[in-house]
Amino acid sequence: MTSNPLNSGLASSTAARSTDRAASGTAGTLVPHQVLGEYYSSEGERREFLDDIFDKTSANYDRIEKLIGFGSGPWYRREALLRAGLKPGMSVIDVGIGTGLVAREAANIVGDAALIT
Repeated sequence: MTSNPLNSGLASSTAARSTDRAASGTAGTLVPHQVLGEYYSSEGERREFLDDIFDKTSANYDRIEKLIGFGSGPWYRREALLRAGLKPGMSVIDVGIGTGLVAREAANIVGDAALIT
């Protein structure tokens, strides 16, 4: 049997998570890593860096998603919503996670964008 480097990387990653869980003392609970102080002099500097990355890239999210997913995004979002039981006429609440691509497909299924809150 030949070794698959993707599987061995997954095994290493899984082992590392298991070790982290064991170190936390509670099975299934992950302890957050410490703040990366060697990269930022303060929490404000870290926040500014992350805000800058978001500001520079957010306008391209939908285009990048379309390229990476080879245009399959609307199909899989629609399928996920249908499998979750969404039907025409139902109301949907969008809690604002993402750029509205799921809400757009939900509106197509329920038949009226006014049903999306």
